[in-house]
Amino acid sequence: MIRDFVQWTAAFSETGELEHLRGCRVGIEAAEYLNQRILNHPRAKEPLVPALGGLPLALAQHIEEDLAAFRSFEIEPYFIFSGLDITKQGNPFGHKTAEATVNADAWNLYDSHQAEASVARFGESTYVTPEDLFRALQSILTEQKTRWTVAPYSAWAQKNEYVHAIAASSDTLIFEATQLITSWDFEARQFSFIRREKCVADLSKFVSAPQISNDIFLDTCILAGTPFLPTLPILDAPNRAELLKPYSAIKMIMSNGQSGYSVVVSNNDVPPSGKEPSEAQAPSIVDTWNVKESIFKDTVGKHKDCGILGAAILSLQDADFAAKTISKKEHKNPLASSTEILYNSIWRFLALREYVDQKTHNLTQWGKVLAAVISGLKGKPEHEEAAVLAVELIRMGLLTSDINMFPTYNGAPMRGSTKDKNSNMLVSRVAGLGILHHRPIGFTGPLSQHLLGYNSIINVVRQTLRELIEVACTHMFLTGCANRHVDITSVAMKLPFLLPNNCALSIAVKSYLDELLSNDADPTAAETKARVIETASTRYFPQSLNFVEDLTTAFSMWDAIYAGVTSASSTTIPEATKQAWAETNQWLAERR
Repeated sequence: MIRDFVQWTAAFSETGELEHLRGCRVGIEAAEYLNQRILNHPRAKEPLVPALGGLPLALAQHIEEDLAAFRSFEIEPYFIFSGLDITKQGNPFGHKTAEATVNADAWNLYDSHQAEASVARFGESTYVTPEDLFRALQSILTEQKTRWTVAPYSAWAQKNEYVHAIAASSDTLIFEATQLITSWDFEARQFSFIRREKCVADLSKFVSAPQISNDIFLDTCILAGTPFLPTLPILDAPNRAELLKPYSAIKMIMSNGQSGYSVVVSNNDVPPSGKEPSEAQAPSIVDTWNVKESIFKDTVGKHKDCGILGAAILSLQDADFAAKTISKKEHKNPLASSTEILYNSIWRFLALREYVDQKTHNLTQWGKVLAAVISGLKGKPEHEEAAVLAVELIRMGLLTSDINMFPTYNGAPMRGSTKDKNSNMLVSRVAGLGILHHRPIGFTGPLSQHLLGYNSIINVVRQTLRELIEVACTHMFLTGCANRHVDITSVAMKLPFLLPNNCALSIAVKSYLDELLSNDADPTAAETKARVIETASTRYFPQSLNFVEDLTTAFSMWDAIYAGVTSASSTTIPEATKQAWAETNQWLAERR
């Protein structure tokens, strides 16, 4: 957003009736929509999202309500997402680092038993950005059959005469938009908008000029500060700080040659130019994965209870089928269906992560561990992503019972012996791969900074795997292995690892296992388990939809992952690690 834009335009912002847009197509900048209607709107803002990780719990409901409002007025929304970031940030992690300080303050309040103050402080955090919600919004729009596209670079610069109106951030004015919807008020059936001509007229009036040129208006907006360029440093000088940035910028422009370039040069603020080398080499490891549907249809069809990820993995247990998958690119007959592209993307991903042998296409030792975990799920495709994440974390040495992984974070298991705490820790981390089903309102329940820290590890791994499988898929299109006329949006939404999850289920499992040891009760007694489940579901997690079912799901995931661990050879997973899992499994068996 152009710096100080809201304050600058407050006097000449206008209001219109939604009825005036009936029958119109409106181009909507996705980031601005999420910023206004989800992250900073009173009806949708969930203050504890930074404390839980993942997505706002009522995200889908609020977006679907807005889409229903558009439909009621016969307005066709067309969402535009930004693509590659063309701006060069001096400190790309600066925002996250600053907001981490806010979150740390909130955790300190929580640890001091100041619950309300803690929630309020979390609510001040802007750690979650619109870009963090892009994939979730895309998924919902696809389900709702609402059109969207991802721009190559900025969402603002799109071809004209394609939509009747634009709803976007003020930066769109740089690209000569004549009018701009700045906010929606579906409750009042209205919208606010700005006219470019009024912005120009106001600046002209400020500098006592008949009419400033388009170039001067453009330079004013840029010097004031936009995502493309930060505010010209001199505009933040003490003698200029009292002026709104657009006013300060145009004042300097009119007194320095009437161009932004003259202002920059006269203030010796010309940044150095340079080009960073960029080299990429397509991995030859995936070149032999061009499997046609006629070859894999019958084999993957044997795994009807699995999702596409599980079927792709388990099908490679058949050595004869694996041999048939070795195939070269056919220039005149590329992969054409979305099913072919999806399966080949997954197989290429598995090859890149060395779950599959490059030459024979048979499962490697880690591939066999993964297949054992998938088999242990017993036909629950919704947990297949969790299975892959678990094996990845085990490979990295991160899915352990190490209770000191985050020594300064509170919220780790606290009751019982060292064995009790460590076992609880490992089981809770496994549970963190799943989801606690919660009503679509702000989270209600205990928090854990320790499990949030582990959730951040899970989601970094998830995001990395998502990017890798997207690269594998994109590589097929770029090298002519796949027909580009396929529905790419549909393919993108079906590829695994699309959405992150929060740490609510891991907190629920940790709380249950901890509570079994309260008041010196026997944690293995049936009456103790029943009492704790009743307490947890009604007092600790009152908004959970089915606490018992989610608890059962967490333990089922444990069973599947444990089956994979025990199936591994000692050269794949050390015996000491397997022994630790076995001891925890026995400990858990008495408490579930």
